[in-house]
Amino acid sequence: MNEETEGAGAAAAAVDATKHSGETETGVGGTGARIEAGMTNEQATSIIKSRQEARVAEIAAKRQQRVGDTDPAESAKLFYSEFTTMRQGLAARLAAAEGTAKGELPALFASFNKESATLQKYLNDSARFLPAYDIRQSQDRVAQLQTDIAAANATLILKKKFAFKSRKNKASAAAAVPVGGADGAAAAAAAAALVPAPAEKVVDLTAISEAGAEKAGFANLSDQTLVLTAADVVGKDLEIKNLKNCKVYIRGQPNILHVKNLTDCQVCIGPVSRSLFLADCTGCTFALACQQLRIHTTTKTDIYLHVTSKAIIEDSNTMRFAPFTWTYDGLDADYAESQLDKSRNTWAEVDDFNWLNPLKHSPNWSILPEEERNTEWGEAK
Repeated sequence: MNEETEGAGAAAAAVDATKHSGETETGVGGTGARIEAGMTNEQATSIIKSRQEARVAEIAAKRQQRVGDTDPAESAKLFYSEFTTMRQGLAARLAAAEGTAKGELPALFASFNKESATLQKYLNDSARFLPAYDIRQSQDRVAQLQTDIAAANATLILKKKFAFKSRKNKASAAAAVPVGGADGAAAAAAAAALVPAPAEKVVDLTAISEAGAEKAGFANLSDQTLVLTAADVVGKDLEIKNLKNCKVYIRGQPNILHVKNLTDCQVCIGPVSRSLFLADCTGCTFALACQQLRIHTTTKTDIYLHVTSKAIIEDSNTMRFAPFTWTYDGLDADYAESQLDKSRNTWAEVDDFNWLNPLKHSPNWSILPEEERNTEWGEAK
């Protein structure tokens, strides 16, 4: 039996064990709430979840206190131990989620998202004394855990929600077969193939991504101004791809953002509560706020950035960085909701995974001169 299976079993047994013992927990992570023998499973589960969240917060607080009292090697050792404990504990509770009552799932997954954000922040805060390779490996583990949470959320919560819609779409497609049966349908299909496919504006918030999470975004557009509001994106995964000469304004605080294959675009995004991935972009300007930024195969691009850990670039060049300057009504509230620390911004600290010489600055990125920085972002209509 592996560690995660054991953790899942322990989490599942905790409710019954503590109910029968009448335990009051006031130790590490204790909330002081008493679990009585007469409680329902739902009440006991709620107390257990509160304790788990308190433990995670206390571990992070103790870690922050100890980091200041140890040398970098000892701090890294402490990080690896506590990061692994927190990650495996969350993975174990996620594995046990399938046995949770349907009505409790939304609150349970909200706690999973909160814990994964805490884990991401722990990594961000520890990055200053970790080697670049270890930062990358740890970030990959956090990203995988976030993907697993999104997939489980879709399987356990969203699957039934969209089952009826799927059947309805199939029925509509069947009803749309042209008069003339199969021959008529074939003729219509051949005619449709001669018409160019329209540009796709992905704003259907009921769409399901490959990871299983709800998503929003834009794709396959040129020469347009594109806007999403806070109501459109809150708690969603965003995808922006295949745009040319577009202006994009996205207010609110999405979970995760994937940007791919943009050319000559201006993109302004509100605080992203987790990670932002950017790839294959040329000649663009971005205003971004996020916990962690990964950039791949991008060139001739300016980034106005608020990030709480070192940004990472790979296979990229002619990148310029400046502090985040975009603003809009409600930005402060979005910062608070995203749990992004507005007082901490490491925009000028960039790790280039293609540049291994620590004594010389990477030629692939630079600081954008103040006199060239943009202060006017235009209006999001």
